[in-house]
Parts: sequence; structure tokens; C-alpha cells
Amino acid sequence: MEPTLIRNNKVFKNQRKVMAIIIVLFICLFVGTSYSILTSTDESEEVITFTAGELNLEVKTNTDSTINLQDELPKSEEEVENPIILNIRNTGSLTICEYRLKLVPDTTQTSDLPTNYIRYSVSEDGGVKYSASKLLSETENQIYIGYDLKPDPNTTKTIYVKVWLDESALEDDTVLDKAFYGKIDAELLQRCETEQSVVAVEKIKSDIASHTTDTCKNLSIEEDGITYLSGTNDCINFNYVWYSGKLWRITAINKDNTIKMITQDEITA
Repeated sequence: MEPTLIRNNKVFKNQRKVMAIIIVLFICLFVGTSYSILTSTDESEEVITFTAGELNLEVKTNTDSTINLQDELPKSEEEVENPIILNIRNTGSLTICEYRLKLVPDTTQTSDLPTNYIRYSVSEDGGVKYSASKLLSETENQIYIGYDLKPDPNTTKTIYVKVWLDESALEDDTVLDKAFYGKIDAELLQRCETEQSVVAVEKIKSDIASHTTDTCKNLSIEEDGITYLSGTNDCINFNYVWYSGKLWRITAINKDNTIKMITQDEITA
């Protein structure tokens, strides 16, 4: 029996003493690229099409790549006058379901100012209303989470970020002359939890039920929420996937609807 092919087409002052702290934030152009990422699925009769493409996120700032806060005093959020403006575009071919921006230390520099003295807040409405301020240490350097960014190089999402030295630094003499060198980093997540993303999994489960007969029994086994496919080629002929130039077979469906596959043929001797 011919197999059914499933085709495949993220400073300040202390008791009036002024101490110098240098915070240099490098807002770098971030381009994250990943090829052959499984994305949406399209079902037509016995053929399921996986679409592959490219994840690509571009982040630019309103400054010349560097934000230099030098000899600054600790201040309140109201005293921060010039926010960082981040322009974000999806220049790839796939929807970025979730992306997380982080302000992380630049590994090419030496940063010795603790992140529990660096505070930030974010605005998504042109800088009119900002989120409640947080310390970098509270969010593990994460400053923003975005969702469902469609691929469109001509559309820009803009967010405003205020970054400043927290007033608590006034009470700590140990931060004298310390510095933080940072950059904007991003994590991209491509797999969307939508109905479309589980079409292939639901079809496999449906085929398991429809192919179960007196001669083809126990085609799947469930352990710890994982569905394992088991049986001969005559009974299981619906789990083939053509992906990345190779023929694969689905062997298991995980609890989160991801799948485990092995190649049908040997790829090395």
C-alpha cells in the first residue's frame, strides 16, 4: 500500500555627595533567523501541507545604536525625559507568535552595576501611558513581550522604554563608579497555539481510530500523556511526512501537540 504523504512546503547622590555611575546601553540591531520552521498546516483530503519559512525580527532604536547615560543622578520615573524608542518589524516570512525583548549585559564589556538598581517602564501608546516600573532584576532582564507579529517589512510596531537609575542607589555606597553595558536581545517563538497548528495532530489521531480493525489493533499506546504509534506498515500507513528533503514517520504525539519523527530511510551507513 502506498503511503499517504504529508507534505512540507523567535550616580547619583548620597547625603549631597555626587557619585559617578556610567550606564551605557547598546541598543543593537537584532536579526534572528531560523529556516525550515514548521508553521501553519493546510489539510486537503489525504494530504497535509506544512509550510516552512523564515523567522526574522528587526529592532532599531531612535539613537545612533548607543544610549549613554553618564554621570547621572538617581531619579524618579517622572524625571526621565527621553525614552528609548524601539521600532520593531517582522521582515521574515512567518508570523512571530511571541517575542521577548531583554536588556542584557554586553559580553564585550565589563558590567559591574547590579541590575537591581536599573529600573524601566514601557509604553505602547506613543509614550502617553507607561506600565508600572520594574527593576531589571525582578523580570530577569526581560522588558517587553509581544504577540502575533505578522510578516510585513513595511509595518513597524513602536514601543517606548524608559530606563533610569533607581533612587535606592542613594543608599548604597558600593555602587560608586560602577557601570552597566547592555544591549537589546530578543527571543522568538514561532509555534502558535491555534486550531490550525494542531490540524496534523488531530488528523493522525483520527486516522488511528479509523484504521483500527480486527487485524490492526493497538495502533497507539498512551503513557504520561504521550501517544506512541505502534504497528506494521500494513496497519499504519498514514504517518508519513515529507519534510526538509527527507521522508519521515511520526512516531509519537506529545502532550503539547508537538510530534516526534524519525527518518524512514537510513541517512548514513
